[in-house]
This record gives sequence, structure tokens and C-alpha cells, in this order.
Amino acid sequence: MDGADTGSGRTLEGDPVAARLRPSSPVGGLSRRTLAFPQVLAQSVAAVAPSAVMVTLPLLAHPTAGSLTPVVFLAVAALMVAVAGCVNSFATRMVAPGGLYSYTVKGLGPRAGLVAGLSLVIGYAGAAAASVLGATEFLLALLDDLGIDPSGSGAARPLASLALAAAAGAVMVRGVRLSAGAVLVVEALAISTVVVVLGVAGWTDLRIDAGLGSSVPDGHWGLVLLLALVAFVGFESATTLSSETRRPFSAVPRAVRWTPVVAGLLFAGAALLVTRDGFVGTRGSGLAWDLSGGGGAGPRLAEALLHLGVLGSWFACACGSTTALTRTLFTMAREGVLPAPLGRTHRRWRTPALTLVLASALVGGSVAATTALGAAPDDVFVWLLSLSAQGYVVAYAFCVVAAPVFLHRIGELPRAGWLVPALTATVMAGIVVAGTALDPGRFSRPAVVYLALLATALVLTLLRLRARGVRLATLGLYDETTEADLLTRRRTVWRGGGRG
Repeated sequence: MDGADTGSGRTLEGDPVAARLRPSSPVGGLSRRTLAFPQVLAQSVAAVAPSAVMVTLPLLAHPTAGSLTPVVFLAVAALMVAVAGCVNSFATRMVAPGGLYSYTVKGLGPRAGLVAGLSLVIGYAGAAAASVLGATEFLLALLDDLGIDPSGSGAARPLASLALAAAAGAVMVRGVRLSAGAVLVVEALAISTVVVVLGVAGWTDLRIDAGLGSSVPDGHWGLVLLLALVAFVGFESATTLSSETRRPFSAVPRAVRWTPVVAGLLFAGAALLVTRDGFVGTRGSGLAWDLSGGGGAGPRLAEALLHLGVLGSWFACACGSTTALTRTLFTMAREGVLPAPLGRTHRRWRTPALTLVLASALVGGSVAATTALGAAPDDVFVWLLSLSAQGYVVAYAFCVVAAPVFLHRIGELPRAGWLVPALTATVMAGIVVAGTALDPGRFSRPAVVYLALLATALVLTLLRLRARGVRLATLGLYDETTEADLLTRRRTVWRGGGRG
């Protein structure tokens, strides 16, 4: 290096620290160090879609769990906090847009990392598609509230799916700060709206007419626990924005730690309302649920607000899940696991634009195609949700096991550091087995499809790596401090700024 100018008449020539730094980051091209904590928190919260879950999963769990429904969600929240602790073993020590994929590579090696990464891709893609479908159904319900009947056109649902996916893609491509800010505002408004509407309904004679009733067999406690587990998936997605976060070693772990706590309180509160006699009205097979009871224009307005809030939550979840998906694919492309164009970023907007466009098109196109072919939206939703859950939980299990291995390798594992990860992984595995393998219904069949997708993707990936001569040892890409980072920090200090 010829001695870069710091802007204060100083250079880094001969600096022993600068001599060990890269001129650029392995994940360069992203908008590094730009997001504040609220935006990072919004990423994890949006991926969980709390507003949508509050009016969905507690109602599905209630027929079996009854008055214990709030306890179930609080117990699973505690389990997810334990998972978050394992995730943060990595998040406090490394910055990696690959998130759990990169963490598992560092803990268990590249082969286990590939399994976790590909599983996570299935999880993120399934969540994004389910979110687009959920947003579509609540958009159509909102239009009906406004006096516009979309049911007369068979193309309304596919077109709405494509439009919502395109809108989400456009927001995400234009820059991470724009998309994170939009997600923050939309999710905050969605949570506020749904909490107010549910609160009003809880203290009046309004009832929720719930759909998806035929999708859940009564008396299946394993499935109840699995549904509660599904409610929290996505909380770790802030890790995929770590390279783009201003203070990644503090902001990302805080977002990962607090998201399951806040979500658990919201879900338990919604579950308390569900347990109130008369709160749940009739059960149907639709995806968008309605309010009934009361009189005058109030219930109709409350129903429209409910639909609007849940629509916003599903849209934000689609953005959050697709963002996490594309950052994982971006990392794999930079490593040579996937084609190189998927690892390129837009020069102006500094996002993996091509990957975002392709992911949004595939997500929207798959939802539009299945609904255009006549598949029932609630059936498609259940399949997508189950596929996504399998992908997430397997990736979580790998990361949980990887955490103590990683800490032991670097000499930072506490004396009883294996205990919590071992118990957490065992409980998660038990919930998955109880909810899928022991269930002869529709929630077990997507598990077979998930395993087939994962095995196929793994074989194709390994064949590609061998054909391209990519060494597995090169996987596990993470962000590194660069010369420009050091220049920026020292320029601030030399000009009298703080060390922040």
C-alpha cells in the first residue's frame, strides 16, 4: 500500500495494524455499517410476522391446548431464547451475512454447514412464499371490506401475488436502508393496529371467525408445540444484516435476544384473548379471518383495520424473509457454492440486486402459479408453512450444536457450556418428531418433500463444487475489517471525534 490519505494529512504507510488488513472485504459491495439498532431489530421482528401470527397460530392451538395456550407460547419462547443464546455465541464474535450458515461452517465444518445453509434457504424461501400468499389473502379481504369484490375474477389472486412480490422486490433492491426503514414503519403500525383491534374485540362482543380449522387435528399436543415453535422462526434473521449494521457486535445480538422475548409476550397476550369464552366464532377454511358480532359500522371498520394490519405484517415478513434469503445466497455465491452473478451487488444501491429480483420473481411466481392452477390457498399456506418450519428448525439445531464446539475450539466454553445447547437441541428434535413423524395428517407429508428437496440440493451442490474445483475449506465467508474502516475510524479520532 502506498500510504492512503486520511484526510488529515496522515497516511497509514508503515502502520503495523494496516499491514495486516485487506484492501477490501470478502463481502464487499454491500452497504456496510449503515443500519442502526431499530432497523436491525425490525428485520428480525418482521421475519417473525408477529401481527399475523397473533391472529393465526394461537387460534389453531386453542382447541387442544385450551387455557394452557398462553403457557405453551411462553414455554416455547423460553426455548427460543436458549436458541438465541447459542446464535449469539457467534454473533458477538463474527460478522457474516451468511448468518446461521456461516456460523455452522465455523462450528461443525463445511459439510454440516452446507446442510444447515441449504435447509435455511428452504426455510427462508418457504416463509417468503407463505408471507406473499398471506398478504394476498388479506389484501383481497381488505378490498372486499372497501366494497370491491375481487372474487369475480379468477386472476385476482395470482395477479395480487405477483404485484405484492414485485413491490417487495422493488423496495429491497433500492437499498437496505430504505427497505429496513420501510419494514420498521410497516411492522410497527401493523403490531399497533392488531393489538388495538384485538384489545377492542376482547372487551366487546366481537368474535373472530377463524379459518384453517380443518387443517389442524384436535387433541394433537405434538402439533400444538410445533405450531408454537413455528410462531418464532425467523427471529435470527438480523444476523444476515450484520455486515450492513453500524455496530454489529452489539446491535445484532440484542435483536436476536429480544425478538423471541417480545414475540412471546405478544403471542401469550393474544392466546389469553383466545381462551376467553365466545372470542372465537365459527371456523372455516379460509386464510383471511373476519370479525363478527356487534352492531353498526364499528365491527366493519375494526375488521378492515385487522385486515390492513395483518396485510402489513405479511408484507413486512415477505421483505424480511427474502432479505435473509438473498444474503445467504449472496454469501454462497461469493464462496463459489452458487453461480458468481448471485454474489454481485448494484453499484449505486449496494444490494445483491440480481439475487433479489430472481428471488422475488420465484417467490411471487410460485404462489401465483399454484393458486392459478386452482389449489386452495389454505392448503398451499399449510404446505409452505410446514416446509419453512422444517428448514428453520434443522438449521437451528445445527447452529445450537455448533455453538459449544466453536467456543471449545477457541477456548471460551464455560464449564457447563454443553448443557443448554444439548437440552435445547433435544427438545427441538422432540417437538419436530412429535409434530410431524407421529402425525399421519397433512403436516407430515411436507416433511418428506423437505427431505427430498434438501437431499437433492445437497447432492447438486457437492457435484458443482467438485466440478468447479472449489475446496470445502474455503467455505465460511465472513466480513473483515478493511483499510478503509481503519481510515474512517482514525479520521474521526484525529479530527476530534469520539471513538464510538
